[in-house]
Amino acid sequence: MFTILGKSATPWFSLSTKNTFWGACRMIERDLTRAEKAAVRDLILGSPGCANCDRQSCECLPLEVRCPMLDLQFSGATLCTYFKAAVLPENPELEAIFTGRGTDLKVCPICHKKFKPAANRQKYCPTCRDEARKTKSARRNQKYRLKP
Repeated sequence: MFTILGKSATPWFSLSTKNTFWGACRMIERDLTRAEKAAVRDLILGSPGCANCDRQSCECLPLEVRCPMLDLQFSGATLCTYFKAAVLPENPELEAIFTGRGTDLKVCPICHKKFKPAANRQKYCPTCRDEARKTKSARRNQKYRLKP
């Protein structure tokens, strides 16, 4: 809390220490954007989605109430353990927001989508990797054939 013009207000973010799977880290809690909320909803209700959530009623089966993950408002919220362990790793950008640690995302030069590289030298996303390998191989062989 802080004071502006004599009125107390709560900031839209707060700095907190959060214990995560990777250890304690300092992160800024902030309100989720509309796109981030939609991405969380798509992760839960989409395919393959959350195994604990009923798609028609949006009900969490173990808790027998509406899924609390669908109503997330800020990045420092307490996450469902199943969501954190099984569903959240599907989206590296959201995982970086909720865990507070950055991910080294790269942009694929072919499709321009962000992806998390498996190795340091990986340049293309998994879907474009084969296509890029084929085109490079064709160019290399064509260049080899043109040599005198």
